[in-house]
Amino acid sequence: MPKLAELLDRKTLEDLRALVRPEEKAEEKVSVTAHAVDRLLNGGFRFPSEVPRTREAAERLLARAVLKGRFVRKCAGGAEEVCWNDLYLVIRRFPDGKIVVLTVNGDRAWRGWWVKKETYKRFSAKALAAL
Repeated sequence: MPKLAELLDRKTLEDLRALVRPEEKAEEKVSVTAHAVDRLLNGGFRFPSEVPRTREAAERLLARAVLKGRFVRKCAGGAEEVCWNDLYLVIRRFPDGKIVVLTVNGDRAWRGWWVKKETYKRFSAKALAAL
């Protein structure tokens, strides 16, 4: 009895592998900026899982976070904020399907502190009086 690999040609096998593991093919369309990797490795954020030690592992983690994360809010310049596993990322989607990870906003505690700090600065009495 012939094996399945003998019956199928090489192109069909590649198509079947893409169906079995769609994340691998999707990760090719995700690119990560050096700034995002630096923020993840040197940010000092608290994560429930272990922080990667190498740049390649950090890039893989960020690509997986983009694909599996949930939408949080829209940001300036057409960017979006995505959350996955208490890790907040700012990404930009392009019409051709490419996704770029711009920066890492950290965990929930750090992101909450930053949003509050920026909101107070933007909407303080001094800022409103200057307008």
